Amino acid sequence: MVGPAVYPTGARTRAARARRVAVTLFVAGAATGAAGLASARQAVADPSPWSVPAVVGGSARPTGSFPTTAGPAGVEVGFTTAGRGLVSFPGGGVVFPTPPAKPSDSLITLAAPIDGDAAGPATQLTPAPVSHVVAVGSDSVLAALIPTGAHARPSVAAARVGGPLGRAQAIGQQGQTIKALVANARGDVAALLETCAGGGGGCAVHHVFLVVRRAGGAFTKPVALVGRADAMPPGLAIGPTGDVLVAWAAGGLGNSRLFARIRFASRRVGPVQTLGAALTEGTISSVLSAGDHAIVAWATAGYGLDGAFTPATFRIAVAGSGGRFGAARTLQRWNMPNTYTPAPIEVASTGDGTALVAWQGHSATGFDVDVARVDGSQVSPPELSPPGGDATLQGLATSPAGAAIVLWSQDGNLEAGTAMPGQPLAGPEQVAENAGIYGASVAFDPLTARPLVAWYTSDELSVAYSVRSPL
Repeated sequence: MVGPAVYPTGARTRAARARRVAVTLFVAGAATGAAGLASARQAVADPSPWSVPAVVGGSARPTGSFPTTAGPAGVEVGFTTAGRGLVSFPGGGVVFPTPPAKPSDSLITLAAPIDGDAAGPATQLTPAPVSHVVAVGSDSVLAALIPTGAHARPSVAAARVGGPLGRAQAIGQQGQTIKALVANARGDVAALLETCAGGGGGCAVHHVFLVVRRAGGAFTKPVALVGRADAMPPGLAIGPTGDVLVAWAAGGLGNSRLFARIRFASRRVGPVQTLGAALTEGTISSVLSAGDHAIVAWATAGYGLDGAFTPATFRIAVAGSGGRFGAARTLQRWNMPNTYTPAPIEVASTGDGTALVAWQGHSATGFDVDVARVDGSQVSPPELSPPGGDATLQGLATSPAGAAIVLWSQDGNLEAGTAMPGQPLAGPEQVAENAGIYGASVAFDPLTARPLVAWYTSDELSVAYSVRSPL
């Protein structure tokens, strides 16, 4: 293992940190009401609970390069059940203005192991370009390979954390691509495949298929879930017992609706359920909790039929153990500015049967980050990220025991709100200063409850990371 290198642009300004004020980010539960709001507290005194940001060795990009990714963050983090961390950055090899010699050159995927506070060197996942990487079991990863030939089929390949990929295994048919890949702690895996046609060589009509692999078993044949979907990336989640939740938008511009379907561990596939209005552009996040509750959160922001920007709208729908979704709730709606603004939303299950939802909020003072607790059909009143500059949601994660962290960028810094199990989120804690953040991601070590944060920095053209003390 290689020790962490000091990240020069992320040096701490401890005097500034000591002057910061902590802010509670959500109410502990709807029953507590306004009186349940924790009062502002003095910021955590030094020493910082976060390790000094460090660069992942071998992650530096050539001058002029910029990452691309199939996901929203640009960097993905995860943990095996044995507590081995994984930082991966799909599509991190695009170099402008020089075009790549072949398409696969623009889709280099690197991955590095994280053990404790130290990152091993990043290695390229070969032999094929990769779109998604997930941790599986105690020391393995599974990568979704991007078809590169005219007759290629969508495939996955396994590897040990920090090691090379093994033999590719086809899980779909020619013309399909893997749009999402997820795994649970047991080792169950689910993948969404997509075919598209029309649009003059583009992708006007989307068809979505599901494949599932039970822990220790083989992948099922693709099952058609959606005959005609919009371009909005679908949401995919797998529960602790192997139930799978899929959410997607369909209907086209002006008529788009959001739909969901559950494939139960018993192999029974539930009916298609309509959750509410959507757009052809937006974000979907879904989760299946330990109590078999299904939650779909989605944000829509884009263009209307008249070509004007539509209001950014954030909604959530919850299903009980029977899989039947109740009426959707609108969390917030705000008017788009003169330029298109992404509207991320994320949902994560906690260990006590509830969940957290975080979304890109907006108020009279600018953009903020809203976080609320979801308990059955009840959603607590949201609280805002600290004022003083526009904030952008970067990530949300929970530990198996119920600790939580929400991550955002603000004023050039990467900041976090954290919570012990059963407690309200408080912060901000500064993770990195002047980080030049392109995209960030966060996950918990399941054994120690230590959050790991990684981000791509446009200043250093590399991936940096920081590890927090346990929550």
